[in-house]
Amino acid sequence: MTLGGWYHFGRFGSLRFDRSGGSLANPSSSGLARRFRGNSGIYGIIDQTIYREPDDPNDGASVFVRLSGSPSDRNLLDLYLDAGIGYKGLLPGRSDDTVGVAFAIERISKNARGFDRDTLLFGGTPAPRRSSEAVLEVSYQAVLGPGVTVQPDFQYVFRPSGGGANPREMDGRRIRNAAVFGLRATIRY
Repeated sequence: MTLGGWYHFGRFGSLRFDRSGGSLANPSSSGLARRFRGNSGIYGIIDQTIYREPDDPNDGASVFVRLSGSPSDRNLLDLYLDAGIGYKGLLPGRSDDTVGVAFAIERISKNARGFDRDTLLFGGTPAPRRSSEAVLEVSYQAVLGPGVTVQPDFQYVFRPSGGGANPREMDGRRIRNAAVFGLRATIRY
């Protein structure tokens, strides 16, 4: 288990309020965001082997969970959680290969969601309010030889950009869910 945190000493603008405390979405706003000194976050990680193959202790299943949080008033995301399982040596004769499945979710911060609501209130243009984004990922890393791997990967993204408006659509429709296919090859020499 790992616990940690971070701190940035810079200055950060509010995601919702101007310097007078009014909404940045209000047409009469100064347009200058309220300023904050510093930014921070905390996180925790658990990464644990839960099963070892009896014939080969290098093969088996491992799980991970990661959680982080940061202040809502100056961060687009205030909560992030991901978890997954990986299994090395699942297929007979492929003891160096690893298959993995993971899920991640990130929450759009309260102030960013509030800015979306204010924009609807003051602008009157139909648009969705962002809420969260989630990703499901499946991956298989095949070891082809010493130092050579190929890893196909599939991700399905639910509510890309938190469910925000599609810039290509003028009627305020959300960005549609997305499927992403990838392939990574590694050669170490």
